[in-house]
Amino acid sequence: MQSPNSGTMSNKVSKRKIFIYPHSYLRDRQVDRIKEMCSDENAHLKVLNKDKFIFKIGNQVSAKQSLSEDVAAKKWFQYLPAVNIKVRPKDAPKDAVIYIWGGIVICGPFILDIDNPWALVGYNPFAMRIFKPLIKWKLLSKSCQEIRVMSKACAKSMELLFGREIKPKLTLSYPKMAFKENNLSIRKSHQEVRFLFVGTQFEIKGGEALLRAFSLLYAENNNCSLTLVTHLPERFKKIIDECNGIRFFEARYTREEVHKEFMSQADALVFPTLGESFGLVALEALAHSMYLIASNVYALSELVDEGRNGKIIEPPISVWEDVMPSKYFTSGQNYKFDVRKTSMNEFIEEIYLAMKDFLYNPQLVMERRMASHDKLKQMYREVL
Repeated sequence: MQSPNSGTMSNKVSKRKIFIYPHSYLRDRQVDRIKEMCSDENAHLKVLNKDKFIFKIGNQVSAKQSLSEDVAAKKWFQYLPAVNIKVRPKDAPKDAVIYIWGGIVICGPFILDIDNPWALVGYNPFAMRIFKPLIKWKLLSKSCQEIRVMSKACAKSMELLFGREIKPKLTLSYPKMAFKENNLSIRKSHQEVRFLFVGTQFEIKGGEALLRAFSLLYAENNNCSLTLVTHLPERFKKIIDECNGIRFFEARYTREEVHKEFMSQADALVFPTLGESFGLVALEALAHSMYLIASNVYALSELVDEGRNGKIIEPPISVWEDVMPSKYFTSGQNYKFDVRKTSMNEFIEEIYLAMKDFLYNPQLVMERRMASHDKLKQMYREVL
């Protein structure tokens, strides 16, 4: 099976008219996918309603939402098991294939793009148990022409839920990421090692453990720095004030500005997330030829060749148990309160050791960074 990211989309959808379902909320990776389908390399595709999306900016978690200390009450519809079934848009031509994220179209042909199967039921495991037979029937029907899974972890989840007969419908489709300009060619071994953290939800992304781990590292060897681009809770600012190696920037930058001002100037991304189905920032780090230190959460291990371009560390708490939901999966915005009740001592030690290994091997910094460049190329050649 050909990988869509090898230059063209799968033969299953070649020379087809594509109509993007009018989602009101799209993330960066979804906007990227639309732009990819509209690019010159996919000139054989015709995205009929591209003008509605091509200039769209992906939605992000707001500072207010990220920093809120209120316990978030579930909305009434979150208590009711439901499946994300959509009616075919009225303005879609009859010969068009509907391209949809995390949903099923009732009538006509469609392509499903998905990061994890529970998006189909509003991230409600109970709803998945109820509607699994219906979802399986629809996904195996002729109207579902392709299921584009964002990772091997997602493919594994799909097979565990719906059986091996779903596999022929699956196409591995990592988000397409162009290789970025970085200061790799002018970097000298005697320069400080620059660690970077980018993420709006600081606590859920393991930010506190990172701060404490870096503070230990900097006290031992100050030939390093940590730059944070995030919404930072007030109580962590004291840690930053006490460590000269930490630089904090409020997450109010555009994606392009983050690339230019921060990722292009960093050696390693530290992403100790405690809840993620992928983490686009980790893929962006590879595109910038950055070493990657990341948690073993859902698909992130797919981005790392251990000891070559990064290090995978075990989180003390996660919304996943391998590729299936854990007991924390439905916590939503309240998950950070679960995180606060969890001991982070061993996790802090793992982050510290991973950064220390990178810092104390300056002769390997360039080699390991180039390995990330090679890893991303390899990923785009992989198929299921």
